[in-house]
Amino acid sequence: MKQEETENLFIYGTLAFKEVQRSLFKRLVPTEEDSLKNYSKDHIRLPDIPEGSIYPILKFTGNPEDEVKGHVLKITRHELTFTDAYEGESYLRKQVNLKSGLEAWCYVAP
Repeated sequence: MKQEETENLFIYGTLAFKEVQRSLFKRLVPTEEDSLKNYSKDHIRLPDIPEGSIYPILKFTGNPEDEVKGHVLKITRHELTFTDAYEGESYLRKQVNLKSGLEAWCYVAP
């Protein structure tokens, strides 16, 4: 059986929670620490979530002194579709270059 290609996904919020990974991927995904420069972490209130629920989101600043610490997941392309549905329309999936030199997908402010 052919092994499916993996994608790097930079996470900085709820996707790091074990219960979220088990729900989305039906497994815990090994992670590695990394960071993303030129972005800062902000928060948004999602329209389809009950009031009081605030979630992190990354905003591009262009300032090389700004840096967000997070983790990289190695997931399959199929699993990436689960994260698209999980993040919804309030986030944009974008390719970014991490501090380590890895290229990864990341959910950021549109």
